[in-house]
Amino acid sequence: MKNLIFYLILLFVLTSCGETKTNKTSLVDTKKEYTTKEKTSQEKNLIKFKTKTDSIDFVNNQAIIDSEDKELNKALIDISDSSITITANIRLNHRIFGFAEPNKNSKRMLLLSVFTDDVENNPFECKLGAYYDTSNMENMKIKYLSTIKDFVKAQVIDVNSGNRTTIFFEKKYLEFLD
Repeated sequence: MKNLIFYLILLFVLTSCGETKTNKTSLVDTKKEYTTKEKTSQEKNLIKFKTKTDSIDFVNNQAIIDSEDKELNKALIDISDSSITITANIRLNHRIFGFAEPNKNSKRMLLLSVFTDDVENNPFECKLGAYYDTSNMENMKIKYLSTIKDFVKAQVIDVNSGNRTTIFFEKKYLEFLD
């Protein structure tokens, strides 16, 4: 009888240990699977944001995309003198690049943005600079030249030297004053 009780207890202990071990393995496997998925997701973000400017570009561009039309501040074209101006407004978003060619993939020459991380230290290295609005563009004016498909052709004029640089804005971010 003692042998029978001994064998039953031994069988019970071995069976219990096996179940506990199996459960631990399952938890470890689940943790490994979660960690692997997590790393994969992080790796995708690292690939997506190779540089700091990539992440700034993504986040601020997303803010513009997510904004409703009434939350967007557009640059104004005054027909009387062909000037293009925009005034920063904390309640309205704007992020307008001036490109070297009428193509969004061409060199970024100028940036007008409400976002500090777009403007501070000119992180996109725009040749003509990065500004909150046109009033901050000391000794520079922007003049409207023409509309070419989805772009507005303009010139940035250095008031002191008279140098002129042609740039292109996406038309959807500008509007004519009535």
